[in-house]
Amino acid sequence: MKNLLRILDKYKAALGCLIVAILMFLTEYNKIKIKNESDLSWVHGTLKNYSFVDNLPRNGKRYIIDLVEYKNQFQIYADHIGLFNKSGFQESVQIGDTISLQIPIRQVSLLDSENEIIMIAGMNNNTRNYLVSRQVIMKQQGPAGVIAGFGFLFAGFISFIVKYKGLV
Repeated sequence: MKNLLRILDKYKAALGCLIVAILMFLTEYNKIKIKNESDLSWVHGTLKNYSFVDNLPRNGKRYIIDLVEYKNQFQIYADHIGLFNKSGFQESVQIGDTISLQIPIRQVSLLDSENEIIMIAGMNNNTRNYLVSRQVIMKQQGPAGVIAGFGFLFAGFISFIVKYKGLV
């Protein structure tokens, strides 16, 4: 047991990088896949409430939309918040207005489920777009998660070699 702890202590940076790489790959594998507009469905409803929180721990943000017609909440994922026209939405949309949301077809079956949060991939009202689905799709298809995973894998490999060879 002491040997195992000694080995883990010696290679903790490499092990940490490996764990982060695995988590990055799992996240990328499990995220909702949107390849084109046909992977999305429209939901129309009356705005009941919204919450745009920008100061969560670790620079986190959470943007939630509630519609009168549905029990569940709709969320703009953190990766897409930069694409969202928050100020335009707040200036022109009032509680009680009708808005249209594009959601992944894969999540349509979750509509009206009380404890489900559904991804928003596009949002507009009759006059303005606030989140353009084409931009969300382009961002979804980007390789950032895979590149980061390989980066951590490479860093872990280098850390292991350096420790194994006794260079540090």
